[in-house]
Amino acid sequence: MCLLRDGFIEKNVELENILKEADEISKILAASIMKLKGLK
Repeated sequence: MCLLRDGFIEKNVELENILKEADEISKILAASIMKLKGLK
């Protein structure tokens, strides 16, 4: 994700929105994995 952010010289709103969405998805996946590990 940092490569996406740092790879562009000019930051625009669309890129920021994509990064926010990717961050939210990664948090959801991490929470799901933690929950599954707790159920085993």
